[in-house]
Amino acid sequence: SRVPWPAPTPLPSLLPTISTLPTPVPSYFVECSRQSCSELGWTSQMTTYGDADLCGRSKDPDGNCGGSLEFNEARDFCQDMGGRLCSLEEILRDEARDTGCSYDSELVWTSTEGTNSVSVYVAYGASTGGSEYYNRNKGGSSYVRCCADESC
Repeated sequence: SRVPWPAPTPLPSLLPTISTLPTPVPSYFVECSRQSCSELGWTSQMTTYGDADLCGRSKDPDGNCGGSLEFNEARDFCQDMGGRLCSLEEILRDEARDTGCSYDSELVWTSTEGTNSVSVYVAYGASTGGSEYYNRNKGGSSYVRCCADESC
């Protein structure tokens, strides 16, 4: 008699994963920016959306957009200006909405750790782009929006 072969086990994907996660929104401690909103000159946007003690930016001091970057490049883009990556909660509260580069409806990196050591959350750059957020491998690409604190 013939013995049936077992079904092959699928190999794990090496591609970055994007998966919708349930609410509530994960929140973690957020490290303060190196410079305040006033020191950075980002104060014009502070009272438009979100918290009046936070500000956001999508362009560097020369007016250049960061573009689609890997996580470490996005983090460095913000830190080099004196800011930091926005947290997931801050992005969902529109802290960096309408700050340029047409990123309101693009997925942007956040500083909020993901479900494992090599992932973080990404979310649409503004609530007008969508309210979903996803777990993404740090080696993938997303756009960058930066935040800063007026006081910490």
